[in-house]
Amino acid sequence: MVLQLQLYSGPDPEEVRSRGFSDDHHIKGKKNGFYIPKREKRIHDREISTHYVGELIQHDSSYHRWSPYVEQKWYLITSLDDYSRYMLYASLFERETSWRHIMALESLCTGYGF
Repeated sequence: MVLQLQLYSGPDPEEVRSRGFSDDHHIKGKKNGFYIPKREKRIHDREISTHYVGELIQHDSSYHRWSPYVEQKWYLITSLDDYSRYMLYASLFERETSWRHIMALESLCTGYGF
């Protein structure tokens, strides 16, 4: 089986005109109230809310299929220093439990101090 891909470059202008749409149909839509303006995109700035390394540790977990070569989803438990953005802890688990999070905290405390 051969799969052939073609790039899509938008609708054919002749086809659009034959259906009764003019090239300025979007302008007429605005004039008649059929237009919803796009929201302005806010620029995401990396906001650091701390002043020192180790002042705040962000601890999180997420459940995803981390590799395209596996069918199974895994839990990734991470701990990140807010000031330096240094990844202090990261590990994959089949199941997420409170004990896994406690062990991650223990690893932080024994490895980096309290």
